[in-house]
Amino acid sequence: IDLNNKLPDEIFTKDVESINYELTGDGNTIYNGGLQKVTKISNNKYLVEVGSPQSLEKVSNDDVNFYLKSSSRYPSSSNKIINFTKKVINNQKSDELKIEKLMNFVSEYIEDDYESNSESVFDIIYKKKGDCTEHSLLFTTMARSIGLPTREVTGWAYDGNKKYVLHAWVEVAMNVDNVFYWFPIDPTWNLSIPLIHIKSSGKNFLNSNLSITLKEINFTDGESLNF
Repeated sequence: IDLNNKLPDEIFTKDVESINYELTGDGNTIYNGGLQKVTKISNNKYLVEVGSPQSLEKVSNDDVNFYLKSSSRYPSSSNKIINFTKKVINNQKSDELKIEKLMNFVSEYIEDDYESNSESVFDIIYKKKGDCTEHSLLFTTMARSIGLPTREVTGWAYDGNKKYVLHAWVEVAMNVDNVFYWFPIDPTWNLSIPLIHIKSSGKNFLNSNLSITLKEINFTDGESLNF
């Protein structure tokens, strides 16, 4: 997605509370829910709000069970995966700290390589190379192996230079006061709840006729920037 005005450098040095954009193109391409809100302004213009006052998305009981499943893509019941993951979390009891350890580990373990294609998660572990898809696949499989419901998501991430590039990351279902919520985690860039990402709805994901204009950024310290 082309960004008509560059995000300020403060997004990398300060805590962001919310980012608002005006999108030109098919608004149905953008996921509407959780930390994102999409509002139609006119025929092909939409307001896209990421962050507060939107809140984390609740997870249904069915989804909690579904995103724990082991499969050929996510062989989380494999003893090799389970033992590999246990070494990383090192008897940590807190789910939050388990996620942090996994995120740090996967980000460091896989060397960024945009030409390396792995056929399985075992291939990723062996090669230790890949792009965001390999990072997300390894994290998802490892997280499920220790009882953390996790799913891969796709969308766009800010590249630091007036463009949102195609990207993959994950969402982990975390239990907060007996209610599960989806927490976005980027194991490639080692980011928790990254508000410089825009999640896709999955519809027309590769649509190249999208552009966004930055309208407002709010920081947790109360500072606001309007464009």
